[in-house]
Amino acid sequence: MNIYRIVCATCIVLIAGCSTPGDIRNKPPTLDLNSVKNSKAVVGCIADGLEGAFTARGMNTRPTSNGYTVWKTEYGFGQETTALVVDITDTQSGSNTRFYSNMFRQEDKAIKVIRDCQSN
Repeated sequence: MNIYRIVCATCIVLIAGCSTPGDIRNKPPTLDLNSVKNSKAVVGCIADGLEGAFTARGMNTRPTSNGYTVWKTEYGFGQETTALVVDITDTQSGSNTRFYSNMFRQEDKAIKVIRDCQSN
């Protein structure tokens, strides 16, 4: 087994800690996009896309007072951490999507899914 990978993974977990969706939202969003589609249409596309891009285990979706939130939790070394949060809110002209990331790998997959869902 590659000791370098084990050390890196351990460091990442220790740095990330046990983050929650609220913790991730304290950082600026990785993406902040607008769409002419309403939040219901966008969240369906994003949830399906993220489940296809990543394992569905740990993927969650819930309605909010003005839209939806999608988040993914990951488990490692006995800890649960939030890997990503996507907040989709209704606006007068459609919706706004904000993507917050705590991902150290494969963030580009999530970005592609989210960007594609704004216009499809």
